[in-house]
Amino acid sequence: MNPSSSLSQATKTLATLSDPVRLRILHLLWKSGEVCVCHLHLSLGLPQPTVSRHLSRLRRDRLVAIRKEGHWIHYRADLQQDPLAGAIFTSLAMGLSQDPMLSEDIARLASVRSSECVVPVHQIFA
Repeated sequence: MNPSSSLSQATKTLATLSDPVRLRILHLLWKSGEVCVCHLHLSLGLPQPTVSRHLSRLRRDRLVAIRKEGHWIHYRADLQQDPLAGAIFTSLAMGLSQDPMLSEDIARLASVRSSECVVPVHQIFA
């Protein structure tokens, strides 16, 4: 017996949100709006390819949207595409609002955002 479409979507969303790196990325985007990948990887203290791989999964599962500007790609949380995913993430984010790592991520993002992105996306993926 095949699971219903909504059950299948809920399972996929929970699997996507079960990864701590993806939760950190989505939390940063949710709290901070649009962010370039170079600022995300600096804020998280993770290699850029790791952040890009997780952004790809979040985008594929319709939790993140992009805006291209020249050679740069800016990411933002897009929790309205899937109301169930939005509700699940909002509940998680409220429950984790006092988490020290998430607070540190936001503080680091604030400090790195003052600098310009220096590596265009076509060079990052080259």
